[in-house]
Amino acid sequence: MNPLPEFYEPVSEFEMWRDYREKRNRRAFYFLALLLILLIVASSLPSSDGPVFGTGNTQNTNQPETNSGSGAPGEDGADGINGQDGQDGTPGAQGPAGPQGPAGADGASSPSSGTETGQAVVRVGACDSNIKVSLRSRLLAGVFYFKQITFSEIHSSCFGNSIDVYLLGADEVELGSHIGGVITGSTFNLGDLDFQFEGSAIDVPANLIESVAIEIAE
Repeated sequence: MNPLPEFYEPVSEFEMWRDYREKRNRRAFYFLALLLILLIVASSLPSSDGPVFGTGNTQNTNQPETNSGSGAPGEDGADGINGQDGQDGTPGAQGPAGPQGPAGADGASSPSSGTETGQAVVRVGACDSNIKVSLRSRLLAGVFYFKQITFSEIHSSCFGNSIDVYLLGADEVELGSHIGGVITGSTFNLGDLDFQFEGSAIDVPANLIESVAIEIAE
C-alpha cells in the first residue's frame, strides 16, 4: 500500500475540532443573549431615588433644593402698539322733529330794482278764466313810479291772441293803456315804455294805480 500524504489527519481530530468550534459558538451566542436580556430588564425597571450603589452606604444623596431668595423685579417692558380701530356702531334712531320756528320779518324793498305794488287775479275771456297779474315800480327822485306789469299762468289756449291792457286809478279813471299786444307764452311782460299815458304824463306814480283791466281777443 502507498503511504497517506503528510497533510492527512485522522477523522477523529477533525471531529474534535468541529465540536470545539460549535461549543465556542454556542457559548458566545448564550453570552450575547444573556447580555441582551439584562439590557431589556434594566431598561424596564422604574427609576427611584433610593441609595446610590457603589458608595459603601445606603444613605440617600439627593438633597432638597435651597431657596436663595427672590430676585429683584425686572423693568417694565415697552408699551405695545395700538390695536386697530373697531368698526363704527350702527346709527341711532332719528330724533323727533323740533317745533316750527316763527316766521321771519319781511325783507326790505330794493329801491333800485323796484318793488311789487299790486297783485290780483283778473277774470278774462273764454281762453282763460284766471291770469295772475303783478306790478313793479322804480324809484326816481324819492318817488316810486310804475315800471312793469307781468301776466303769468296764462293758459296755452290763449297763445297767439291779442291783449289790451288798461291801468286804472281811483274811480276807474284810465291812467294809461297798451293796445294790440300778442300773447306768445304763459308769461307776458309790458314795460312803462309800452304804455300810452293820458295827457302829457311821462311817468305814473305807482301808488295811483289801483286796478288793471285786460281784454283778450282772438
